[in-house]
Amino acid sequence: MKNIRIKQFTTVMMIILIALQLQAESPINDSFLKNINTDGDETSCAVTGNYEYFIFARKVKGETNSDLFFTEFKNKKWTEPKNATVLNSDSDEISPYISADGKFLLFSSNRPGSLKKMSVDKPSYDIYFSEKNGDEWSKPELLFGAVNTADDEINPFITNDGTALYFTRSPANDSSRTTVIRVSSTNDSWEDVRTAGVSKNNTVEIYMYKKSAFRSGSFASGFRKDDPKNRDIFFIDDPDSAISEIEGLKNPVNSSGDEISITELTDSSVIISSNTNGINGSYDFFIIKTGKEVLKTVPELFTLRINSADYKKTDEIKIKILYFKSLGKNSWPVRFETKTPDPAGIINIKADSDTKRILAIPAGSGVKTFAVEFFTGKNKIHTAEIKLEPATETEFTPQYIYFNFNSSEIRLNHIPYLHSLIEYLRKNESSQLILEGYSDGIGSYKANIDISLRRAERVKDYLIKSGIKKDRIQTRGSGYNKEKRSDTTQYNRRVELTIINQ
Repeated sequence: MKNIRIKQFTTVMMIILIALQLQAESPINDSFLKNINTDGDETSCAVTGNYEYFIFARKVKGETNSDLFFTEFKNKKWTEPKNATVLNSDSDEISPYISADGKFLLFSSNRPGSLKKMSVDKPSYDIYFSEKNGDEWSKPELLFGAVNTADDEINPFITNDGTALYFTRSPANDSSRTTVIRVSSTNDSWEDVRTAGVSKNNTVEIYMYKKSAFRSGSFASGFRKDDPKNRDIFFIDDPDSAISEIEGLKNPVNSSGDEISITELTDSSVIISSNTNGINGSYDFFIIKTGKEVLKTVPELFTLRINSADYKKTDEIKIKILYFKSLGKNSWPVRFETKTPDPAGIINIKADSDTKRILAIPAGSGVKTFAVEFFTGKNKIHTAEIKLEPATETEFTPQYIYFNFNSSEIRLNHIPYLHSLIEYLRKNESSQLILEGYSDGIGSYKANIDISLRRAERVKDYLIKSGIKKDRIQTRGSGYNKEKRSDTTQYNRRVELTIINQ
């Protein structure tokens, strides 16, 4: 029956939220927050749909645990914040969620009665609920259903339609490794526990996750996986999309400090908790505008692990990273950069929203050729490992470039060699190059001449777009020219290189 009441609450919430969008101004503003913020830590909050009840978690300076506090908007002014005594214990009470009508409350606590593992003494954080009767909250109880475990469950949030509960779960007392959990409302209980799709992103370790009430998408706070020192605030279009960062119009959004939580206030503003610009370095609340103009895509992160016993220092290793806006094999890189692994042998590669494909190849001729390809988007591989070995030959030697049947696409395995050729031509500016294309014997004479010339021209185009002057390169199409009986069709689908040193 409790889930039925939740659905009733959230139906009211949807009606209230629609009305709120027509309101000109919320009574929650910067002046209001001045009366809330202290030299203690104000870390998370929730507000009713009519903006008249504001509940928040505060750790008073000098205390070891957080409590829930509240204030009410009465007679056109806010009451002094009070300790919500009936909701609190001698343990932590954090991350409140309140229904739009103000009658249902969720929060997390590690009080006695919470679940814990046999190997630890301290209870984990579990989700509790309370209902409001008149002006009083009921005694908190553990949320029913398949929700609480011996791990930490924090930051509960119910969607507008009341059908789904989201929260984050992490190993007890370790918030650095989190998973966003989605639980469905089934048979008047919270069942059907699943890992939310957003947890599969490779960019952010999400600490708090909340569906937006005013737009398609969600807000989150979390640690960037490439820089896990402090939390930042993010916006997510949908569980399978790239994560976007709220680029605040003013501090402290995504500063050098820790942005620990976010609460949607209106269709164009949120409240965040941050220790940047907080009183004496404490966590305080700040109101931030969130129009579309303040959203930008966070680069997708890829990791290349270099495994080599032949290099004593990682700074001796140079890897060229090529970025493409198209998935087509005949597309040209829009930019490239040379990277060196960190002391652990790791190269982190960031792809912006326009990047579709990434290619990693040797930046010099001192190693055996390799090519590692990454693709952006959901369900793609974001980590690869290569074994780096010194090249056995020190001089540059011409090689054949092979093609697939009836194709002039340059194959991936030839890209590293082409870049070695480019480096050679840059160092030897007087050298000229002849590219002679060939085909197999399948098809007409004219078709074979055409495809062989296109192959040579394709290689020429690649070199030109990489900065080699076109007047240094000649191309020919020789069609089918079988040299000996043992030649294979694959052997004949090639471009031969002749270097003329002047």
